[in-house]
Amino acid sequence: MNSKTLKKLRKRAKQLQVVWLKSMVNSEEAKGINLQTLKSLLPKQTHYYAMVAGSRGYEHSCIRLSYMTEKWIMKILKKKPHIKTIGELNEINEQHQQLQRNNSSWMSTF
Repeated sequence: MNSKTLKKLRKRAKQLQVVWLKSMVNSEEAKGINLQTLKSLLPKQTHYYAMVAGSRGYEHSCIRLSYMTEKWIMKILKKKPHIKTIGELNEINEQHQQLQRNNSSWMSTF
Protein backbone atom coordinates (compact mmCIF):
# COMPACT_ATOMS: atom_id res chain seq x y z
CA MET A 1 0.00 0.00 0.00
CA ASN A 2 1.17 3.54 -0.73
CA SER A 3 3.00 5.20 2.18
CA LYS A 4 0.88 8.34 1.92
CA THR A 5 -2.29 6.26 2.14
CA LEU A 6 -0.92 4.37 5.14
CA LYS A 7 -0.10 7.63 6.89
CA LYS A 8 -3.70 8.82 6.42
CA LEU A 9 -5.05 5.50 7.67
CA ARG A 10 -2.82 5.59 10.78
CA LYS A 11 -4.09 9.09 11.53
CA ARG A 12 -7.69 7.92 11.12
CA ALA A 13 -6.99 4.91 13.35
CA LYS A 14 -5.81 7.17 16.16
CA GLN A 15 -8.86 9.41 15.73
CA LEU A 16 -11.13 6.37 15.92
CA GLN A 17 -9.37 5.29 19.12
CA VAL A 18 -9.96 8.74 20.64
CA VAL A 19 -13.68 8.60 19.75
CA TRP A 20 -13.92 5.08 21.18
CA LEU A 21 -12.20 6.05 24.45
CA LYS A 22 -14.43 9.11 24.82
CA SER A 23 -17.49 6.91 24.43
CA MET A 24 -16.28 4.67 27.27
CA VAL A 25 -15.94 7.36 29.96
CA ASN A 26 -18.14 10.12 31.35
CA SER A 27 -18.18 13.61 29.83
CA GLU A 28 -15.81 15.10 32.44
CA GLU A 29 -13.10 12.53 31.78
CA ALA A 30 -13.73 12.67 28.01
CA LYS A 31 -12.53 16.28 27.93
CA GLY A 32 -9.01 15.13 28.82
CA ILE A 33 -8.76 12.58 26.00
CA ASN A 34 -6.97 13.72 22.85
CA LEU A 35 -4.29 12.50 20.45
CA GLN A 36 -1.50 13.56 22.82
CA THR A 37 -2.88 11.66 25.83
CA LEU A 38 -4.06 8.65 23.85
CA LYS A 39 -0.94 6.50 24.24
CA SER A 40 -0.87 6.85 28.02
CA LEU A 41 -4.56 5.91 28.33
CA LEU A 42 -4.56 2.79 26.19
CA PRO A 43 -3.61 -0.57 27.72
CA LYS A 44 -0.11 -1.86 27.00
CA GLN A 45 -1.35 -5.34 26.15
CA THR A 46 -2.04 -5.54 22.40
CA HIS A 47 -2.59 -9.30 22.06
CA TYR A 48 -4.38 -12.08 23.94
CA TYR A 49 -4.46 -15.87 23.86
CA ALA A 50 -7.62 -17.52 22.54
CA MET A 51 -8.67 -21.15 22.43
CA VAL A 52 -9.70 -22.03 18.89
CA ALA A 53 -11.41 -25.18 17.67
CA GLY A 54 -9.17 -26.91 15.21
CA SER A 55 -9.68 -29.76 12.82
CA ARG A 56 -10.96 -33.08 14.12
CA GLY A 57 -12.34 -31.50 17.28
CA TYR A 58 -8.99 -30.48 18.78
CA GLU A 59 -8.54 -27.14 20.43
CA HIS A 60 -5.40 -25.07 20.24
CA SER A 61 -4.42 -21.66 21.50
CA CYS A 62 -3.50 -18.80 19.23
CA ILE A 63 -2.58 -15.18 19.70
CA ARG A 64 -5.17 -12.61 18.62
CA LEU A 65 -5.08 -8.83 18.37
CA SER A 66 -6.96 -7.02 21.11
CA TYR A 67 -10.01 -4.97 20.22
CA MET A 68 -9.42 -1.34 19.19
CA THR A 69 -5.64 -1.41 19.25
CA GLU A 70 -3.94 0.51 16.47
CA LYS A 71 -2.86 -2.72 14.76
CA TRP A 72 -6.39 -4.12 14.93
CA ILE A 73 -7.88 -0.98 13.39
CA MET A 74 -5.17 -0.81 10.71
CA LYS A 75 -5.78 -4.43 9.75
CA ILE A 76 -9.40 -3.58 9.00
CA LEU A 77 -8.71 -0.18 7.41
CA LYS A 78 -6.20 -1.69 4.98
CA LYS A 79 -8.92 -4.00 3.69
CA LYS A 80 -11.73 -1.44 3.85
CA PRO A 81 -10.22 2.08 3.65
CA HIS A 82 -13.64 3.71 3.18
CA ILE A 83 -14.48 3.25 6.89
CA LYS A 84 -14.72 6.63 8.59
CA THR A 85 -16.79 6.15 11.76
CA ILE A 86 -16.69 4.01 14.87
CA GLY A 87 -20.13 2.63 13.96
CA GLU A 88 -18.86 1.18 10.70
CA LEU A 89 -15.91 -0.33 12.54
CA ASN A 90 -18.25 -1.91 15.10
CA GLU A 91 -20.36 -3.41 12.29
CA ILE A 92 -17.24 -5.08 10.89
CA ASN A 93 -16.40 -6.37 14.38
CA GLU A 94 -19.90 -7.83 14.80
CA GLN A 95 -19.57 -9.62 11.45
CA HIS A 96 -16.17 -10.91 12.56
CA GLN A 97 -17.58 -12.27 15.81
CA GLN A 98 -20.52 -13.89 14.03
CA LEU A 99 -18.18 -15.63 11.60
CA GLN A 100 -15.94 -16.79 14.45
CA ARG A 101 -18.97 -18.35 16.13
CA ASN A 102 -19.64 -20.23 12.91
CA ASN A 103 -15.99 -21.40 12.82
CA SER A 104 -15.33 -19.56 9.58
CA SER A 105 -12.35 -17.49 8.70
CA TRP A 106 -13.34 -13.84 8.95
CA MET A 107 -10.52 -12.71 6.68
CA SER A 108 -12.13 -14.57 3.79
CA THR A 109 -15.00 -12.06 3.84
CA PHE A 110 -12.81 -9.19 2.71
